[in-house]
Formats: sequence, C-alpha cells, structure tokens
Amino acid sequence: MALHAEQSDRYTKFAMRLTRARPGLHSFITTLTPNFTEAEKTLRDASLVLWEQYDDYEPGTNFLSWACRIVRRQVIEHRHAASPDAAAAGFSAALIERLADETLVDAELERLAAERRAAGQCIAKLQQGDRNLIRVIYGGKQTAQAIAAQLNRPVQSVHQRLCQLRRAVEQCAQRTLDGEGGAS
Repeated sequence: MALHAEQSDRYTKFAMRLTRARPGLHSFITTLTPNFTEAEKTLRDASLVLWEQYDDYEPGTNFLSWACRIVRRQVIEHRHAASPDAAAAGFSAALIERLADETLVDAELERLAAERRAAGQCIAKLQQGDRNLIRVIYGGKQTAQAIAAQLNRPVQSVHQRLCQLRRAVEQCAQRTLDGEGGAS
C-alpha cells in the first residue's frame, strides 16, 4: 500500500511539474518544428518520454530546462527518422540544434533573472539589520572582521549569521520559485 501511495505521489508531482512547464515546453517545441501539428504531436510524444525518464530528474532543479533537453533529442531523432522529403521541407538537424541552444540559453537567462528577483523579494522581507549586514558585506563596503570589531563580537559569529541569512534567503527564494512554477 505504501508503494502505491509513493508511486501516486510521484505521478502527481510529475503531472504538476509538466502542467506548469507545458506552456514553456510548447513554445520551445514550436521553435524547433516547422508546423503547429508537428509541435503538438511532439509535445504529446515527449510527455510520455519525460515520464519514462522522470527518475533522471533531480528535484529542486529546473524542470523546464530538464524537459527541454530531452525534447530537443526527441525532435532531432524524429527529424532523422522522417523521410528525406519531410526532412527537406522542415528544419535541418543543424538548425534545430542552433535554435535549441539559443532557446535554452534564453531559458537559462530567464531562470537566473527569476532567481535574482525571488532573492531580492526575500531579502526585502528580512529585518533591517540583517539587510544592512548583507548590503555592507556583499556590497564590498566592509569585511566581516571590520563588522565584528564594530559590534565587539567574534568574527565567527558574523560569519555564522551570514550563513544563516544566506540559507534563509535561498529557502525563501526556492519557495517563491516553486509557487511560480519555476525551479521544481
């Protein structure tokens, strides 16, 4: 019974991730295929392949990026398997590779921008003193040693607080991205 519940939970998580990623995945596929019908068929076929390879997905990483890498292989394999006439009418494998690489770079840049926005939102939620500590340390205005001397505290306590803040911001940002359908 526990195995069934675990499998059901696994499928539910996959379905949620795929549903959130579907618009981006569809956009990615349409850049690689010559027509809408082929893009729809590729998306349907890719959904099954994604499920079959879901064990390879690492939770906490960007599901859309992972799915796009798999779909890119699917599109290229489909083009190779197609008849020479169909391949000539569509995109060459080299063009598909170039388009996919450019699209993945764009997706990566968007992911990084989303992470930066989420981290900024989370830093804004911190207490003023913690925000100031982050600003002076990461802004290069002061060293941990200088701050520790000003506060008459051991340097290690400043480093520990920075570690706690970094962990809190990372966790908050991940929750924010998960809520937006970003990283997981």
